[in-house]
Amino acid sequence: MVEYDIDSMKKFFDDPENKTLLEQNNFDQLFENFYYFKGKSNFFNELAQFLIDADIEFISYLTELTPEMFSSVNFKNKSVVLPNEITSIPKYCFTWSNIESIELPDNVELIDKFAFEWCDRLKEIKLPNNLETIEKGAFNRCESLAKIKINNDIEKIATSAFNGCTNLHHIEFNGEVYNTLYDFYDNLM
Repeated sequence: MVEYDIDSMKKFFDDPENKTLLEQNNFDQLFENFYYFKGKSNFFNELAQFLIDADIEFISYLTELTPEMFSSVNFKNKSVVLPNEITSIPKYCFTWSNIESIELPDNVELIDKFAFEWCDRLKEIKLPNNLETIEKGAFNRCESLAKIKINNDIEKIATSAFNGCTNLHHIEFNGEVYNTLYDFYDNLM
């Protein structure tokens, strides 16, 4: 679980601009302000964990995700639905998080490197119809992932995209169902 300094968070939200952004559900700007508050380091997962712990709904208001945004975050609701404005899942975005299912909007065209690496509780993911690219290690070590459906028009699936998905025994692609990753990748060649 991501650790955060409660005094630091209090100081951040004591700022009138940040209070207003929170009240207006302007989480994109709030995350940007947090970036500068933390000295231009990418600690978005600290703010995300704080908002989740405080039961503040913010995911549905996001218009973009950043690398490591939800890395190691402990979600209370382990089923995540991303808003339609999201167009890509950046590298390491959900790495080590405890999500069990996620629904990606149809606008997502890219799942970047290691985006869901070590999401070992991830059982279910709805891949979008417009998905073009799944980069290497995108689902690395998602050991609970058992079934996935990939659209027919995908342009690139890195050969190590599903590395270590030991329970992935139902891969639906191009009208075919594959029972092993070996068979799936063999037919891509």
